Amino acid sequence: MKQRKKVAFALIAGLLLSPVAAQPAAAETTVATQNVKADATYEMYKQYEDIVKKYAYAQTLDYPWNYMLDNDLQIIRMTNADGKNLHYALIDMANDGFPELFIAKVNSAYGGNGYTLYDMYGIENGKVKRLIKDIRGDFRSIYSVMNNGVIRVDGHESAQGGVIGFYSVGTNSGSAVQKQYVAYDFWNGEKYYEGTNDYDIRWRISASEFNRIQAQYQYNNNFPWYPIDNRAPIDQKLAQHKEIAVVVDGRTLALDQAPVVQNNRTLVPLREIFEALGADVQWLAADRTILSTKNGVSVTLQIDSNIMWVDGRRVQLDVPAQIIAGRTMVPVRAISEALGADVTWSATQKTVTIQSNS
Repeated sequence: MKQRKKVAFALIAGLLLSPVAAQPAAAETTVATQNVKADATYEMYKQYEDIVKKYAYAQTLDYPWNYMLDNDLQIIRMTNADGKNLHYALIDMANDGFPELFIAKVNSAYGGNGYTLYDMYGIENGKVKRLIKDIRGDFRSIYSVMNNGVIRVDGHESAQGGVIGFYSVGTNSGSAVQKQYVAYDFWNGEKYYEGTNDYDIRWRISASEFNRIQAQYQYNNNFPWYPIDNRAPIDQKLAQHKEIAVVVDGRTLALDQAPVVQNNRTLVPLREIFEALGADVQWLAADRTILSTKNGVSVTLQIDSNIMWVDGRRVQLDVPAQIIAGRTMVPVRAISEALGADVTWSATQKTVTIQSNS
């Protein structure tokens, strides 16, 4: 195979988060046990929201290809014609719980699902990373989402020659890796190749094998695209993954460990909640017992016990005090109401509000 000059790949890219005794209290939430603060999902959606906002703003500009997009918005420039009718999609390509963000233009003339991708983002080690740089093609390339977590790139090498790359997005979704690569050349007769995007690492294949390889990857049409100025889907994800806030007497507590939800009850760090309520608290390490007093009321809990004692009265807990990630966590409603406070839960705001009455 004779040496050819490689085509420089430059992307045409788009521009583009009680006493729990006889009468059980209302459930704080139905979210499964989790430590939201330790979860990168909320921050991922916040960064995705910022990216979508920038693309939505750029779409309103008369000249969205200007350098402000690079320098100020830090998003990829595009032509004026391509900068309209942008959409985005959230697709978990690797099925790892962290969806990728795709920016595209509705374009029924190209791409198997009616969208030409311009920009792609994933998350790696808790940080959003631009995926498209891993699969960039020449300025006429077309990017499409396929089934089974694969991205297809249709590029060009000559007036009558082209390449098709198939890339997979790995778990933790911060990079796209070449899965398969084929090329065709009609300039020097009808020839087909398999190999890599390195022109020197290719071998001849038949037309039927070329078609068989393509047929392995089907266009994915089973996910929704949203107009770039419709942030409702991301806002819903942000609300879902938002960290629970705890407000005592109008002050939001700065907790060094996020609240944890277990069995529809919210647990919070021991010392922060007792001190916010104005109670004295002691920790007896020998038998892992918590002692607290306020205004003559005494409260006693033992780690991993579903029994709480309030002035000698036995109270059944839905969830016990427990040690999570090295911190002692206690059920906030049970503790607060035992010490005479009123507790309310806002599901929409994901906020526990406590009035200490002291």
